[in-house]
Amino acid sequence: MMECPLNKKGERGYKTLSNPNHPMAIWVRSNLNNYDMASRLAVELGKEFERRYGHPHGSMEHALWLQRQRPQCFHNHSEKAMYGHKNMEEPVEPIPLCMPEKYHHADPVVAYNRYYVAEKIAKENIEGK
Repeated sequence: MMECPLNKKGERGYKTLSNPNHPMAIWVRSNLNNYDMASRLAVELGKEFERRYGHPHGSMEHALWLQRQRPQCFHNHSEKAMYGHKNMEEPVEPIPLCMPEKYHHADPVVAYNRYYVAEKIAKENIEGK
């Protein structure tokens, strides 16, 4: 396996993993389909960032590296998390719903839209961001 790119501090890796037991971190490393979808999403988000702001996001080189470094070993999913399973277009496991229970829905897009509108946009309006 090639060494990962250097970050701005000259260290390997983009950032230190702050919570390896977060439901989404567990989901990504639970099987190759999940990993591939997450790495593709990271690259596409990087492309969208560059399209909008005219320069690459600091994580883009790392996202591309991760996309090429497909792991051989996988771990089981979290038994503690709630999962969304409807309208999944790719052969991935149900996605963890990492939000308060009141926003949960079988369709993860609906769940995250509910959460984002109620918690994130409302907070931005209050704080004036």
